[in-house]
Amino acid sequence: MMLKEFLRNRVVLVDLLAVLFGISSWISINGLWVELPLLVQHLPEGWALPSYLSIIVQMANIGPITYGLMRSCMKTPPSQNRSITLLLAVGCGASLALALGWDFTSVIDGKMRSTGLFICVFFLSLVDCTSSVLFLPYMGIFRQVY
Repeated sequence: MMLKEFLRNRVVLVDLLAVLFGISSWISINGLWVELPLLVQHLPEGWALPSYLSIIVQMANIGPITYGLMRSCMKTPPSQNRSITLLLAVGCGASLALALGWDFTSVIDGKMRSTGLFICVFFLSLVDCTSSVLFLPYMGIFRQVY
């Protein structure tokens, strides 16, 4: 009886899509942390890699700051729908680039560095950090039940 009452005003597909929308925001970076024991064996930074990645993820907080400044300072703020579409496109591109170029290294200041991984992690983190600012207000357009 309670389940029937609970489902009365809901569309289960919308519930499922809302859950997927919510968990998609940080799943890429969380997945990267799971793969860390494998990555440190193949990349030149070794176990210093988590420190580099943590700093890169924090640097990506420039995304929500920039978006917030754009919304408050621009005469015509960026469209929320277009911003989300752009963010998802950047996320897809960064994920593809990560899959193809995570092991690309280059010499920086006389030492080998995982530049492919670092660049991809920055863009994935940019998407993940900014998604919190973009996705939650977007969910506000749905009925309160969601």
